Amino acid sequence: MRCSLVCLATVVGLGVWLPSSPARGAEPAARRAALLRSSGGGGAASIPLLRNALQDENMVVRRTAARLLGEIGTAAEAVLVQALGNEDSVVRQVALKGLLALETEAHEAILAVALDDVDMGQRLIAVRELAGTHPQSEGVKQLLAKAAKDSDDAVLSVASRGLWSFSR
Repeated sequence: MRCSLVCLATVVGLGVWLPSSPARGAEPAARRAALLRSSGGGGAASIPLLRNALQDENMVVRRTAARLLGEIGTAAEAVLVQALGNEDSVVRQVALKGLLALETEAHEAILAVALDDVDMGQRLIAVRELAGTHPQSEGVKQLLAKAAKDSDDAVLSVASRGLWSFSR
């Protein structure tokens, strides 16, 4: 199964999001502190601020926003899906982990997007999740077969073990 971020957003019924400009007036530590204060209750009200913070120039602010979105859960699913396309590989990894923690019908589509990531760490998270999926569907088998052709030895190894357990 091959799915782009726009395709994935459609699969989970989220539409397409275009980021608005993040506020850049304060120092990074102050912006991070503001995120932590505003999301203190972990509620959906902080999602717009956190979504904008994903585009912050400071990596600590971006990564804090991704972590806080993951803690919000289902209400932040749309923004977490969009974060899979973030330029920061750690933001993408945190977003993937947050999405995997949700009970979502788009689970395989999310993993398919992660397997296409340029970052080996993201692909490794995805293939480990696929290898541990039980019962394994035909879609999971196809994704593991794709991962078994990965250029990274660790991803290839986990995928091969997952395929072996699928055929037992």
